[in-house]
Amino acid sequence: MSAEISYRTEILPEILELAKKINAKLRSNGNPPEIKGWKVWYSNIIEHPNCLFIGINPNNVPEDIEYFGSPALEIDGLKIQLESDEDIRYNSDENWSLSVFTREVFQNVGLPLSHNVKINYYYLGTDNVKTLDSLNENKYIGETLNAEFRDKSAEWTRKIVELIKPKIIICEGIESFNAVVNDALKPHKDKIKIEINSGNIRKATFENIPIIGYSRIQKANETPNIQLEFTKLLNQIKIDYLA
Repeated sequence: MSAEISYRTEILPEILELAKKINAKLRSNGNPPEIKGWKVWYSNIIEHPNCLFIGINPNNVPEDIEYFGSPALEIDGLKIQLESDEDIRYNSDENWSLSVFTREVFQNVGLPLSHNVKINYYYLGTDNVKTLDSLNENKYIGETLNAEFRDKSAEWTRKIVELIKPKIIICEGIESFNAVVNDALKPHKDKIKIEINSGNIRKATFENIPIIGYSRIQKANETPNIQLEFTKLLNQIKIDYLA
């Protein structure tokens, strides 16, 4: 069974079911404007990609949906996009700072941006990470739904890693790296080896898949240094794993 069929039959129905419950709760709380809707894929669904990018969560779902125009639902006032995009956005977006950062790194390393997959660890969009971390408050979704949301997010991330079998996992942010290593892959913790766990760069391996991450909480004058550190690490991983 292909990764796309497995996603549609095993994961998509679960996402939709939980999204309906969470959207209903948010609607009962007046649909707080800090909550931005749901989006799963920021690329095609590709098996054995060079890289799987994992951010922490979407920031502006309506704008993201509009970029490629992939089909989306609207339930209880919030958009839900479960379909994949036609391409990875980093290939074409000239304005998004993360696209620019990633495109420059890949150009410097000599890797194509095509044949890569992009998702987020959490599919529910918020205006910032502070709101994401506050979803357990009653003005949002409360403790019970938040616990289910966190558990299912870990499970879905793990399943996507197992389905598409990337050669490299790139976590966009330290929070994303920690969530992937400590939560999503927790059932396989005996197979994880942490190699770099401080500073602006992180590195681990899982079943011969390198997992790397970099800090996104940075001042403007720090960005070139982080980009240089990340470029050096990715270049070494390219030599070790993609040669």
